Amino acid sequence: MSKLPVGYERETLAACGLLLLQAPDTDTLQALDLNAANLEEYRQAFYDRLCIPQSGIYLPAYQQVFRNASQDQDGVWHFPPPDYRGGRGVEMMYEQFGFEHHGLPVDPFFQGPQVPGDHLGLMLIFLGWVWDAPREDLVAGKKLSLFVGKFLGDWVDRYLVLLPAGQSSPYLDAIARSLGEAIDAVRESPVLTQDFGGVVHSDQSQAIADTV
Repeated sequence: MSKLPVGYERETLAACGLLLLQAPDTDTLQALDLNAANLEEYRQAFYDRLCIPQSGIYLPAYQQVFRNASQDQDGVWHFPPPDYRGGRGVEMMYEQFGFEHHGLPVDPFFQGPQVPGDHLGLMLIFLGWVWDAPREDLVAGKKLSLFVGKFLGDWVDRYLVLLPAGQSSPYLDAIARSLGEAIDAVRESPVLTQDFGGVVHSDQSQAIADTV
């Protein structure tokens, strides 16, 4: 698996997050090595798959949705609608680091206080924004390790498998691949697995865990 190289963290994690929150433009397609002549087709795939519940192929990228999803006997997944209060645990972590997830340069579908904070794209932007903290602060590093373990678990892998499934879209294939590489790199990064240079006592560890 890949590791996060120096200079990768902020820019690439934020860019990967925005793949789920902004319709592609020609720069996006160039970065994904896709043909810009198909821009309108790929923009439609973005809106149908990631934004519009009425499209019939909408796949919401919220942790709460996947945690409460069910699969019927025919193998069809059923996803509940996201609740604007359902991302509160993630949002509390944002607040502790001073990260404001409202007002980001995202598509209007993802703007406003009704958008839950547990959207995968927002969590990746947050990680990019705060990535240097583990090197500077023991407690911050421990919090981020717990954040990744609690909020970027198995549901993300399931989401990335389902994202391009049955769609015949090079664009969805490309963003699923890019997101998967970024998630794998985050999970294995020495930034989150390093010895943080001190001992966190058990009561402090529990206090940190309680915040995430």
